[in-house]
Amino acid sequence: MQAPRPLHSLRVQSLPLLLSLVCLGSLGQPPAVPAAAPAAAAPPSPATPLRVGAVTDSLPCSQRNSVRWQGLAIDLWQEVATLEQLPHKMSAWPTTAALLAATARGEVDVAVG
Repeated sequence: MQAPRPLHSLRVQSLPLLLSLVCLGSLGQPPAVPAAAPAAAAPPSPATPLRVGAVTDSLPCSQRNSVRWQGLAIDLWQEVATLEQLPHKMSAWPTTAALLAATARGEVDVAVG
């Protein structure tokens, strides 16, 4: 049996998954997931900013003060958006369940945190 690889040897592509698991695990309870997936919406055009939702007061993943967003998941999203040149507009959601429901209804393109 092969020994597991040390964490420092994981490739960079694993970082989003690891960070998502850390953030979801820090919430204390699993998020509510809609029973049925909504119909696939047309992807936004490059000129249309992505609608990105994040949970307020969900440190260490996401938090919004009066000036800016911060947290591990927010930092990761900002890095991805910068590297991929993705215009986006952030919106605040009170709970993970509310954010996932908004995503299922098509009100949010990307859920962060």
